[in-house]
Amino acid sequence: MKRSLSGVFAALLITSNAYAADLMPAEPIAAPEVTVTEATGWYLRGDVGYGFNDLRGAKYFQGSNASEVDFDRSDLDDAWTIGGGVGYQINNYLRTDVTLDYLGKSDFHGSTSGGGSAFGACQVTCSSTDLSSLTAWSLMANAYVDLGTYGYVTPYVGAGIGGT
Repeated sequence: MKRSLSGVFAALLITSNAYAADLMPAEPIAAPEVTVTEATGWYLRGDVGYGFNDLRGAKYFQGSNASEVDFDRSDLDDAWTIGGGVGYQINNYLRTDVTLDYLGKSDFHGSTSGGGSAFGACQVTCSSTDLSSLTAWSLMANAYVDLGTYGYVTPYVGAGIGGT
């Protein structure tokens, strides 16, 4: 019984190798020639984003005693950004562009509370709630060095100068 099972197993191994050999084409397929072109020229860009506004403190001016005081509580909401620009690709590795971006309405909420003032036998305390909003435009000039393209991804290093 063991001999017949060994013979059947050996026959299966031989036939499977024969089938595998039949899958190879008779002649190798020639790959198409790849041509590299130098990409240069003008381009347009568009940007959409979200601004995570981190308010690290806010002060208000007390006109009567000429001092600045911190709000007791202050918060600046996050906002969407949108922008665009025009650029020029000098060669495969160097790009420059100028961008204009807009930060949408971001609401500010602040509150204060003050010490009391004595008016006769009454102690008066005051508090305020302050509301405002912020929008911003940014203009930037940028330069980028591309570090090569890997599939659909092109990592880069960039620097810019501008103002908001």
